[in-house]
Amino acid sequence: MTYFFCQSELVEDLNALQLRQAHHDILFCQSEPVEDLKALHYLTFANLVIMNHYHVYILLCSDGSYYTGVTNNIERRMIEHESGENPNCYTFKRRPLKLVFNEVFADINQAIAFEKQVKGWRRAKKEAIINCRWDLLPELAKSANGSTSSP
Repeated sequence: MTYFFCQSELVEDLNALQLRQAHHDILFCQSEPVEDLKALHYLTFANLVIMNHYHVYILLCSDGSYYTGVTNNIERRMIEHESGENPNCYTFKRRPLKLVFNEVFADINQAIAFEKQVKGWRRAKKEAIINCRWDLLPELAKSANGSTSSP
């Protein structure tokens, strides 16, 4: 049986994630803040172990802002952010950081496209996916004048 991880709960019903699958091939959603990197779970999709995986992640910075990134190694990237390897990085002066969202992709092109999409979103849309409330995206995509933008 295949399980999906969303908002700290195992979900057996694939229909519960139908909206998310419309956007891309979902492997899992880690929406609870992760302070211990060993707590990250690597799951299977369609009973296949994904050998190459790419993470689109959102960090909550100490100033309350969000940082969105993409990587092929979330543990290494978190260590790089936390250690302040690059003083020119957005997160350098905004430590400590908390991983609040982590979406895994099998295709790097999908991961990069999703990262770019999320980076263009308002805070409310980011918080919706952080809380695994993908169902709110269509409403949040509506602008003040009633037109819609990309969800």
